[in-house]
Amino acid sequence: DTGSGVTAFPCSQCTDKCGGGIHIDPPFQEGDSSSFRIVACDSCNKGKCYEQGDMCRLNGDYDEDSGWRGYECIDTAYIGGPHDAPLEEDGDLKEYDGSDIDPKHARARKLDLMFACQSQLSGLFVTQLADGILGMDHASSSLWNQMAEQGVVSRRSFSLCYGRQPIAHRSGSVAGAITLGGSETKLHKTRLVYASSKEVKGGSFGIHVRKIHMRTGHSGESARPTDSQASIITLGVDEETLNLGGVLIDSGSTDTYLNGKLAAEFVAVFHELTGREYNHEPIELTEDELDSLPVILIQLAGEERINPSKFINPDTVIGLAGIALDPDNPHDVILAIPPTHYMEWQPSEGNYIARIYINEPQRSVLGANAIMGHDVYFDLQHQRISIAESDCDYTKLVAGHGFVFEINEDETQEEEEEEEVEEEEHEEEAAKEGPIMEAGDTDDKIVPDDGEDDDFDEDDEHEQEDKIDVDIDAKKHSYEKGKGDKGKGDKGQEKTSKTIHPAIEACDDWACRGTIAGAFVIVLLIGILVGQYCNQRKTHGAYHRPEDQVPSAMNDDDEVAVESKFSTFRDEPDDDDDNDDDGKNHKSANGNGTTSSSSELSPSNITNGKPINDMKLQPIKIV
Repeated sequence: DTGSGVTAFPCSQCTDKCGGGIHIDPPFQEGDSSSFRIVACDSCNKGKCYEQGDMCRLNGDYDEDSGWRGYECIDTAYIGGPHDAPLEEDGDLKEYDGSDIDPKHARARKLDLMFACQSQLSGLFVTQLADGILGMDHASSSLWNQMAEQGVVSRRSFSLCYGRQPIAHRSGSVAGAITLGGSETKLHKTRLVYASSKEVKGGSFGIHVRKIHMRTGHSGESARPTDSQASIITLGVDEETLNLGGVLIDSGSTDTYLNGKLAAEFVAVFHELTGREYNHEPIELTEDELDSLPVILIQLAGEERINPSKFINPDTVIGLAGIALDPDNPHDVILAIPPTHYMEWQPSEGNYIARIYINEPQRSVLGANAIMGHDVYFDLQHQRISIAESDCDYTKLVAGHGFVFEINEDETQEEEEEEEVEEEEHEEEAAKEGPIMEAGDTDDKIVPDDGEDDDFDEDDEHEQEDKIDVDIDAKKHSYEKGKGDKGKGDKGQEKTSKTIHPAIEACDDWACRGTIAGAFVIVLLIGILVGQYCNQRKTHGAYHRPEDQVPSAMNDDDEVAVESKFSTFRDEPDDDDDNDDDGKNHKSANGNGTTSSSSELSPSNITNGKPINDMKLQPIKIV
């Protein structure tokens, strides 16, 4: 929960209305743990001293009238690993430095976790599947902060990636992944794009909304539409009104809540696009009708230093506004909320309910259904939030790298039959329609070129320090994935943009393209002739000079760029606001002061003969 800072779950003293028969796990039996200890009054963190028991009592109360009562305690814990069996060996933490997705390495990153033993529950804490809450805001008691303080991870950052399932099961549902100490690019379908963020009162994560748009339905779930003819309408609400009272990203809120002053315009545009009234009454929809509803596009203020320098042409980057949508702010971030996310399926009733509420009196909250389908990277060190589209399939990630990881060993026969039916239906559709990929798929033919080097490694998207990936089990509700219309024409167009020169692609007809191609050939021939002429002159001594006068790309005493075993970068801009242009070496992601960068010379990392951000390059010899 990025809106609270305490981790808490039921312990043995919680006996009345504590989720028995509802929660995934039974109460924690602290008496069975030899490392468990109660925090004494002289060491209270968020709790207040209760002298009769020499303990720190604290309460958790939330907006939806849910809450809990408990006391502070400490026990040895590790995050992740197999669900149904403890890991017996600690392992060597140094052995697993860097990106680590093996569940069996989880215990190598154990910590003394301060948490609250819940003794009383109320509201959703009783009825929800999850047994407790994981505090992830800016507080010192948050999980990520405790891990950083104890050296379990080297960076104060984490990522949340919420997937979706049509139905949640008490036996456990695959709901996504959490990465501690960084962001796992192996989960990403698109590049990370960067939005500015700031801590707001109470420790939550604040963002700035520039605009809100609605895109016609049948256009896919991505920020980039699958239908090139899809139209977009921008809500006529000024920027100040959009941010009244602040806007939070709160992963602990299941739904999204917008300021009430947006209501009239939101409802009007929704009706214009669909002919339907927007309300929260249950409604029966076919799959096609669901997909026909608008995609909500939230335009977030982009990080002004990073996005323009990393992405030369924002129109080619999925997740950026681009010039067509906002010529004044093309490097802003677009968060797409498709109808399969904001319309909640109610299996018991066989209908849907809209879960974007536009009646908040003070502030707006982007909840779990807004960030679902994205890996959201909370970078506390640089005060920014980065977003990449993802299916958040942790099981697929782990299994794809050869690790055995069973989520539910007691999967019912009914669930297996449902999966077989879904697979057969998918295969039948694929046989009819042919191989069609969604926008943003990891296939190189689908992901567009953004104007940077073709050899860019996705693992260099951000600093890859000691991070670990953890499955999120039964976190909130998940929803059925909608199927967007994907025409063969769209697929062909995406493939073409990757295989021909942008100048040729800009032409609308083959006559134009042929003319440009012919011009390229002429220029090439002229270059060959000039080269031969220069070579002849060089042979006669016109360009000869002593070897010691040959210019070098750098001085002998310049530092040579190295590649850290923890992370690699290429031309990522300096992330340290306090050290810009001061000539000092900046720390790498691993915190050891090692500069990690590429040693390649290319137009993307050289400006006017000087490296961007004073990047150190390896010497080259001019011949």
